[in-house]
Amino acid sequence: MERLSFIDLEERTYKNIWLISWPVMLSFLTYTLLTTADMFWIGKLGPAKVAAVAVSGSIYWVLVSFEGLISSGTVAIVSRAAGADDKELLSRGWMEFSVI
Repeated sequence: MERLSFIDLEERTYKNIWLISWPVMLSFLTYTLLTTADMFWIGKLGPAKVAAVAVSGSIYWVLVSFEGLISSGTVAIVSRAAGADDKELLSRGWMEFSVI
């Protein structure tokens, strides 16, 4: 059988965890650096502008968290249905996600 990944998931090591997690860590670090740069420049406009950006950032993360919650649930349902070869559940799970 041909392997689809260079990561051996049968072996649980810190190297495998690192190989899987470094892209996500890099993206969050990049987002943090961009937010810091934005706040630096917005800080020159005054405290009310900084407060507005901080509040909107909090609202943004609430929305992102909600989206993550929905997509994680969808992945679980669709993966389980695909593994069980349940085409009805697969279709229903995908359609419910698409509606949201």
